Amino acid sequence: MASVCGTVVTSAPGVGPTAGDLLQVELAVEGSEETTEARVPLTVTSSTGYASDGLASVGPGSRPLAVEMAISPPDYERLLDVTVTVDPYGDIVESDESNNARLVTIELPVRSAGYLEVACDAS
Repeated sequence: MASVCGTVVTSAPGVGPTAGDLLQVELAVEGSEETTEARVPLTVTSSTGYASDGLASVGPGSRPLAVEMAISPPDYERLLDVTVTVDPYGDIVESDESNNARLVTIELPVRSAGYLEVACDAS
């Protein structure tokens, strides 16, 4: 199961929105109690069209994975859906395959310079 925590919008300093702004999302992937240290495939997609494949650590002592996605001026002041899917192709045998995806809705605020903490709701 993927959990999303510490969502931050990074805005480049300056006047007005730029195309170089980033949304940084921290993802923590949790395994079951019997999970040993492993790297598992995951995909991250968003309603802006962002899509990425990667690997996340699972097991005791694993750290969150930071994913950065570009955002543009039209993305501000709207809801952004981010979907994280662990084991997207079903290669890992599990007792419960239904908990491999998490949808998070992030409300992007008005753009400003600096870091902005942004609340998100997991579905």
